Amino acid sequence: KERKVTEVAEKVTFIRALAEYTAHYKENWSDSYMMQKQSQAKRMQTYFGNRDVKSIDTLDIEEFFKWCRSPQPGFPQPLSNNSIQKIRTHLYDLWKYKKKNQKKYGIRENVVLDAEVGDIKKFEATILNAEQVNYMIQYAINNEKDYSTLALIGLPLLSGLRRGELCGVKWKNLDFEKRLIDVEYQRCQISTGSLEKVPKGGKDDGNSREERKQRYAALPDSLAILLGYIKDQQAVYLRREVT
Repeated sequence: KERKVTEVAEKVTFIRALAEYTAHYKENWSDSYMMQKQSQAKRMQTYFGNRDVKSIDTLDIEEFFKWCRSPQPGFPQPLSNNSIQKIRTHLYDLWKYKKKNQKKYGIRENVVLDAEVGDIKKFEATILNAEQVNYMIQYAINNEKDYSTLALIGLPLLSGLRRGELCGVKWKNLDFEKRLIDVEYQRCQISTGSLEKVPKGGKDDGNSREERKQRYAALPDSLAILLGYIKDQQAVYLRREVT
């Protein structure tokens, strides 16, 4: 009776539907976006497995979000609010795809649409004044045996780069003569490791620096001197020239 009403001839598992959705859209995804999708898919497949997609409702989606917020076998790191929001978008697009082919999947509504991701903690940024900034830098100079903490404070304070962009900076990106930082890539952490991609909002396959959102940031004298100390220290640790 269900087959006659829905015109769905067979059970379609979550894993199969996700694989078909990925195959349908992946040619338009960049390499870094594909890696992000694969990381999310691994977690979703573990939770939903071979369940019939027609049996998954909005409450199931909400339970999955709760599951993501705690350490799980194979996934020791709980997901942040930002990561859960990205997974929610992934699931929303998956159900949107299945709705387009009701005869195959039997899906008539997007169950992700009304799913709540749980309590999202909102934090207010604390803006440091010049006196507080100088105190942090002076404290690091007086109390640290190496320059790691000083760099951790000095780089974001003096360069104005995003976190991912800071993690993506390499020595080749620093022009000490022109006092410029070439913001070429950002480095992002995902559950399966890390990846490099162009700065936020850029296209990985862009043909120009403008399309890839690559730009230059200032390298103040104080930061240039600090990075010079760090490079010398790294050379001592590595016992070779730093590249």
